[in-house]
Amino acid sequence: MGTTQLFIIGRTKAGKQFRPSDWAERLCSQTATFCSKARMTYSPHMKPVVVEGFRSVLVSGEFEQADPRAWQFVLAFARDNDLEVRTEAVCEEAPPVEVGADEPDLPWPVAVEEVPYGAMLASIYAQRDSLDGGSGSSP
Repeated sequence: MGTTQLFIIGRTKAGKQFRPSDWAERLCSQTATFCSKARMTYSPHMKPVVVEGFRSVLVSGEFEQADPRAWQFVLAFARDNDLEVRTEAVCEEAPPVEVGADEPDLPWPVAVEEVPYGAMLASIYAQRDSLDGGSGSSP
């Protein structure tokens, strides 16, 4: 796909809002890093945005070359959850998440193994690191 960016919209193909409301931040946190002050920084390849009022994720086209397995993971996440994916959209920065009363109260940060697909992504990185002798950079 080269440098074509993708927008994963937080709306199913049936038109329903995807839940939980902080799904975009959770997905982006899978490739985030933490600075020396323990502050999370999103990867330059994925960031939460809002498209047409729906929480969404902007995925850089360079992500495919930077980490092909994680790229496939993100595409599979969108496909498995029947989310709308576009190559063009008007977006704005995502405001802080306000979790609704009808959503489960999960501790944050959640261990990667407890996030849907988190364990899979963790195992992908562990396998990659074991193949290159542990010298690979983690997300």
